[in-house]
Amino acid sequence: MLAGISGCHRGLARLAIAHLAILIEFSFALGFRMGYISFEPVDGRAGSNVVPILEIAEMISLARRLVACFAVGVLAVAFSVGSFAADDKKKDDKKNPTIKEIMKKVPGKEGLVAKTSAAAKVEKWEDAQKLAKQLAEYGEALGKNKPKKGDNDAWATHSKGFADSMTSISEAAEKKDKDAVNDAVKKFGTSCKACHDAHKN
Repeated sequence: MLAGISGCHRGLARLAIAHLAILIEFSFALGFRMGYISFEPVDGRAGSNVVPILEIAEMISLARRLVACFAVGVLAVAFSVGSFAADDKKKDDKKNPTIKEIMKKVPGKEGLVAKTSAAAKVEKWEDAQKLAKQLAEYGEALGKNKPKKGDNDAWATHSKGFADSMTSISEAAEKKDKDAVNDAVKKFGTSCKACHDAHKN
């Protein structure tokens, strides 16, 4: 019955069915407890008791209230699922920086690498760590792009090398290791040309 329904909606449908089963069970239990429903013989005749019209009206009113509570519960669940889905969509829709944007932010005299290196040299580790964290994020983002020039295998190799360099700088900054930061920055500088030759227009 639930085939063809999306995972999110399938889960919601199953939850609604479970709630409905609980509601039915509760209604019967309450009916038996209040004496509205009985299978004891009446006046020597087998079968269910005859329920007076007034009691039937009370049962209908009770059922309506229970259904209303059930509906409110389902709507609350649906709203929650919708909110989670919207949050997930916002995360998915977060724009990955382009190659051009990353190259504008990371290398160069005013880039994040130079700023991280400068902060590490004077041991401003809080500044260096914040900058290096951005480098690690850009390192991860580069490989999600596809350059207009060069083959995919070469790009995978170069983008991974870029990401590894950014990670090395970030880890060195976290350890407050000035020499390691300097070595990682130098290593990054030597890798730029090969990547640019292969992929830069």
